[in-house]
Amino acid sequence: MDLGNKLRGLFLDSKDEFQSFKKCYLKNKKIDSLALQVENKDHELISNFNHVSSKVLKQSESFIILEKLEKKNSILSHLLQAYIFMKNANKAQAEAKIKEVLSHPFDYYLLLAAKKRISTKELIRIYKYLLNAFLQDLNNSKLVQTLMFYLHHHTLGPFHDFLDDEFDYPESLSEIREFYGSYNFGLAFPMVWAPAINQLSSSQEYLNYIQKVKLPSKIKKDSSHLYLLKDVTKISLEKDMVLDHFKKLNKKCDLYSEYLVISMLDTENFYKYLDANSSLKIGIVTNRKRKFFKSLLDAHILEAFTVFKLLELGDESIDYFQYLVK
Repeated sequence: MDLGNKLRGLFLDSKDEFQSFKKCYLKNKKIDSLALQVENKDHELISNFNHVSSKVLKQSESFIILEKLEKKNSILSHLLQAYIFMKNANKAQAEAKIKEVLSHPFDYYLLLAAKKRISTKELIRIYKYLLNAFLQDLNNSKLVQTLMFYLHHHTLGPFHDFLDDEFDYPESLSEIREFYGSYNFGLAFPMVWAPAINQLSSSQEYLNYIQKVKLPSKIKKDSSHLYLLKDVTKISLEKDMVLDHFKKLNKKCDLYSEYLVISMLDTENFYKYLDANSSLKIGIVTNRKRKFFKSLLDAHILEAFTVFKLLELGDESIDYFQYLVK
């Protein structure tokens, strides 16, 4: 069996076998697996949550914590900011923070948020408290339900099950249609509903939705909305606008913009559209993907997933073991 097949086997073997491998690997490491977990744990965010959920905050104290949370740029840090605003009787600002979360694709936070970890048990404890607090005090259950759907649609495992068990939010396609058809909670958040419609319904319903959200105006404000076109069979928007904004994304150097560009190039429809309408030199997409995933690995972002993607591309290295034990 070649090295690539051996590495791929790590993703397919049982949990017990993988744990045995980790133990063997870590015997020769200077830092053990528990220490790795402690080292990577987001103690500051957990401490901030414990503090703000148990005390009345002074305005100066709130400002300091809000400033620290803003730097983390994660879903949870934004929601904790929303809770602090709500606790200080600023419900409008609390809702604005939740809407800010919903304005981005879920992948945005996976790539750009601070990379310290929180255990699933801690996440469930914190989210349960925050979501219940929002439901009780914001008087905007539709917005909170939209947030719950956003979280549920993009997660798996115990956290996903926790949301199922504890809360009510749109789940069936008919319920989703009821939400995405409204201006305040559907058309306002295409990054929430478009991925779900694309996955659960027909290409025609998806196309109808992105037409309703007035996509051209959203693209002009933020080029990342081009991402919603990647699965469209026939792009009917103004060609110059689409190409200009794609070029803008293509010139950016941040990981998220590169991820969007690669995701679009990786779909046959959008690749053919560019090939037919643009003189832009795209290059070999596989090479670009390989470079991108290696940059994720260097930045310690989504390590197990990134290793798997590199293996799919035929990039095989024994050095990848180190990323699978953390």
